[in-house]
Amino acid sequence: MAKIIEFPNKPKEFARPSVDATKLKSNLIIWKVIAKIFRVTIDFIWVVAVLLFPILSWIIALDCVVQFIRMMYYWHDKNIYAGVTFILHFAVLTSLYIFTFLYKTKDN
Repeated sequence: MAKIIEFPNKPKEFARPSVDATKLKSNLIIWKVIAKIFRVTIDFIWVVAVLLFPILSWIIALDCVVQFIRMMYYWHDKNIYAGVTFILHFAVLTSLYIFTFLYKTKDN
């Protein structure tokens, strides 16, 4: 016959180390301040990106066209990584569009 293993009804409780509530509260306040600084910085970068978007998008798009032509010219050259350079420049253009159009600022 098979052995039947009975599971315990109540899990074992382990002793938790005592934590000072004031230390937790001060750590929470510090993390809230850091999060606020980070959010304000990202919001500022977003405002600058939105204001400069028409100029930046044209400049980066023309740069992507130049990098694409360069990639096609150096397609069979193994010493020049023009494809990787084009992909990185295109990723910057795409991330600029995504960041500008999809980011929503948090209302305070």
